[in-house]
Amino acid sequence: VSYFLWYGFDVHKHAPSIIPSLLLCGRNIVIAAGLTKIITQPLSGWFIPAPHFSPSTLIGQQCTVSSSEVTESFGQATFKTDAAPLLLNIRTDAEQLSKGARVTIVAFDADRRLYKVTAAPQEVSS
Repeated sequence: VSYFLWYGFDVHKHAPSIIPSLLLCGRNIVIAAGLTKIITQPLSGWFIPAPHFSPSTLIGQQCTVSSSEVTESFGQATFKTDAAPLLLNIRTDAEQLSKGARVTIVAFDADRRLYKVTAAPQEVSS
């Protein structure tokens, strides 16, 4: 489109100096953005939307302790996703949990943005 506009209309009206070139470049950027939006909008349905993680969807899920320990005042855990893991601030009222322990998220404190966790049940091997 820029090529056709330049050789069809602009080459006879504007000298190739800096100010007209910058103005024509700005016009071309606006036209390109509009055409890109028109062309790519129908394709947006082909892509899978990113997963949305909220406290209500994480309650009941399991994660892994990533800090050295989890106590009533300290702790972090990683929640695995299909992309980068989520790093959650967690606390426990029960026993102290160590790094690598599997925990289950049982509640969310919205005021402090903390997840309450408890030790996950151990899997029984057959």
